[in-house]
Amino acid sequence: MTSIGHPLVGDPKYGNRKNPFQIAGQALHSKSLDLTHPKTGERMHFEAAVPEDMMEIISSLRREQSKV
Repeated sequence: MTSIGHPLVGDPKYGNRKNPFQIAGQALHSKSLDLTHPKTGERMHFEAAVPEDMMEIISSLRREQSKV
């Protein structure tokens, strides 16, 4: 992501060294994922809620944006 100008928060190698957020791991999440199983060919769908620490970051960024 850094190569296209979007470093990930929490990425120790390629992320921005100034990390103002407390997050366990990288700030990268997919709400849903669809793929084809490589052996069976079955279409698979997965969903995951946004983790609480990421929701706190989103809320913080929205508050900052509303101040602008």
